[in-house]
Amino acid sequence: MPEEIAAMETSTGRPTPNELDKLCSMSVTVPGQFRLLRVRLLGEGQLVASLKTYGLLKDRPEYEALSYVWGNKGQGEMFKLQVDCEGHSHDFDLLPSLHTALLHIMSHVPGQERILWTDRICIRQIDEDEKNPQVVQDNKADNTVQVAQMAEIYKKAQRVLVWLGKPARHLGEMDVAHNLGTSRRLLDVADTVSDLAKNAGPRFDPRGTAGLPPASDPVWAVFSDIVRKDWYKRIWTLQEAVLAQELTVHYGAHVLAWDDVERLVNVYGQVPVLRDQDDRRDRDNFRDPDDLQQRWRWRFHHVMWIHEYQHYLRQTPPKTIALAHLLNTSMYKASTRAHDRVYGLLGLAHQSVRDGIVIDYDRPLRDVYVDACRQILQRDTKLQLLSLPFERDGRGGLPSWCPDLARWNGCEVQRQPVRQRRKPSTCPGSVRISDDDRLHVRGFVADTITAVSHAAFPGFAIREPERRWRHIAAYYRESLAVAKGAAGGTDTGTDSAVAVHAESVHWRTLIADRHGFEGALMTTAEAERGYRSYFARGEAAKAQRSAEETRLADTYSAYVLEACNRRKFARTKGGRVGLAPETCQVGDVVCVFQGAVVPHVLRRNIDDDGGASRTFTFLGDCYVYGLMESAAVDAFDEGLEQGREFVLT
Repeated sequence: MPEEIAAMETSTGRPTPNELDKLCSMSVTVPGQFRLLRVRLLGEGQLVASLKTYGLLKDRPEYEALSYVWGNKGQGEMFKLQVDCEGHSHDFDLLPSLHTALLHIMSHVPGQERILWTDRICIRQIDEDEKNPQVVQDNKADNTVQVAQMAEIYKKAQRVLVWLGKPARHLGEMDVAHNLGTSRRLLDVADTVSDLAKNAGPRFDPRGTAGLPPASDPVWAVFSDIVRKDWYKRIWTLQEAVLAQELTVHYGAHVLAWDDVERLVNVYGQVPVLRDQDDRRDRDNFRDPDDLQQRWRWRFHHVMWIHEYQHYLRQTPPKTIALAHLLNTSMYKASTRAHDRVYGLLGLAHQSVRDGIVIDYDRPLRDVYVDACRQILQRDTKLQLLSLPFERDGRGGLPSWCPDLARWNGCEVQRQPVRQRRKPSTCPGSVRISDDDRLHVRGFVADTITAVSHAAFPGFAIREPERRWRHIAAYYRESLAVAKGAAGGTDTGTDSAVAVHAESVHWRTLIADRHGFEGALMTTAEAERGYRSYFARGEAAKAQRSAEETRLADTYSAYVLEACNRRKFARTKGGRVGLAPETCQVGDVVCVFQGAVVPHVLRRNIDDDGGASRTFTFLGDCYVYGLMESAAVDAFDEGLEQGREFVLT
């Protein structure tokens, strides 16, 4: 998934337009004002338009807001749109995506007027080639005000029009029209399929029982094209869709109700037979049907987020979506500017959070990320910010504790089951950020790392199943060697007490408990059988493995992959073992912070004169056997540990 997003960021970014509205004096630098575009479609595909300023809160007509992907500057020629700006005619350069969107949307009301809001025209863009300093200043001031109130603009629109784009070239227009009719008939059986899938389990095949067409039916190709469009993957479009009062989807010449798209996605993600439509890479890398089915569901989580966030915000009273959660969501979305990792979803956060972050693309990215984290820590009593799965290597001048929100790393210790199963502390986190951006947090040193595996588990970097198994075997053997000292043994054989202890800890606590699945989907005994079916019998016996052995082994592989991704196996001075950040080394300290759910690893800094500093570098969170239950939390709650202040640079 992160690879797909990285590719998109280079192919569908928002370019800087060549020519902007330099002469139009309609600069809107006062919050509460915005522009609306009145458009008509005349014959021969000719668009005529006018632009006028209105008050956002009053004295404005009903309008529709357009949500679309700008596309690449090199994707076709630019189109001119002549717009009357309160008596002055000016030409706007339109990217092909916007020009096509306007033509198709207006084709449904030929000759009639539509009042639209679209960012490319209604916001004065920043032109990097502009030489006139006054124009540059006016454009930036207008852009800052308008971008800051985009959430309100979409929220107050009568409806939001989603432009997905045209159908893929291999789909003929007649086929699309016919199969969209078929997809509407699928809605009649959508609820039936959902109920049957829930009762029958993940291997449910509805052909011949629930009325669904076979996997080879072209209706699935059309629907697959609909849900794979780039619109779903952008940061800003998520906010635009969630805030909409009404959402309609334009797919070429066709208009779909958003609720219908949601229902079809729900069915599409539940039916394993549809995996046959997946691409060759997925078929090569997901040999188990259940794993591939999870891949399908993953593909459509963009749609599910819209549903989830709409549900949150439409409750009475509306629920608050934490900024930390939104930033975590942003890692699955594509953006052109790294600032949009914060700005692009800010409109879904609580008003007090929005008030604390000023949208300004001229600000250094470092300051934008630190300010966002400052807002989170003011409300984050469990210090979950320190567990967000982003890189923390100080690149770009970021403090070690501040995540680089543009670089996801996939190391997620604090999964939902962990947060649910851990005993919450009665002592909330005590943190502050000083003016020099150092994080001050109370806690105590619980242990010191005395041994680590030579290399971190490469995790998600391994795509091929057989190669992944070889890495799991090697990582497991090295984990046994590291755990030997903690167990007090001397033998690393598979039948030794050391191996039994390490295997139990490695699975039961460090992996299964992370998921909350132990006793539900796989027991420790089942995990051991899956392990032995691949390693104890050797590769020569591969053909003799049963389907059940393969299922157990693949499940075990998936759990290890998520739990150990980019983690080193570590042993501590206190005889504990655990999964630590890949940058950890002997001598680093394991700390328990007041209010935190999991321990963290720190490294003491060195002063300029070579002596030990009073400050620390933050390395990341960890999962340590013996510190994950209530013992560490009780030390604070029962007054056994008063803690000290750690200063993280």
